[in-house]
Amino acid sequence: MAGPVKVRITYCAECGYEPQTLDLAKTLMLEFGAELSSIELIPWDGGTFDVSVAGELVHSMRREGGFPEPAFGGRLSGDRVHLEKFDEERGIVYLGAESRKEAVQVAWRGDVGTG
Repeated sequence: MAGPVKVRITYCAECGYEPQTLDLAKTLMLEFGAELSSIELIPWDGGTFDVSVAGELVHSMRREGGFPEPAFGGRLSGDRVHLEKFDEERGIVYLGAESRKEAVQVAWRGDVGTG
C-alpha cells in the first residue's frame, strides 16, 4: 500500500468557492481517511479551483472547466475507499473499495488526467 498522500485545493475566495472547497475536503476525508497525510486549503483569486494530489495537478477549473466530478461517476459513493497505489509517472491511481453495507470488495484503476 502507498503511503499517505497530501491533497492541495487552491480555490478562488473572492468568487465564493468556499462551499465547493469544503464539500470536496469533507468527501476526501470521509472516503480516504487515513490514506491522506493532509488536505491543504489555499485561498486564491482569479477564478481558480485547482486540486493537486501528491504534487500532481489532477483538476484545474481553467483546464477542465467547472468543479471536479465524483470519481467513477459516483459509483464509489457509500464505499470505504483505500488508495492502494499511485503511479506518478503514468498518472494512474489504483483504489480498493469496500461496501459499507455488505461484504463486497472491488478494485478500481483510474487515470488522474482524464478521470
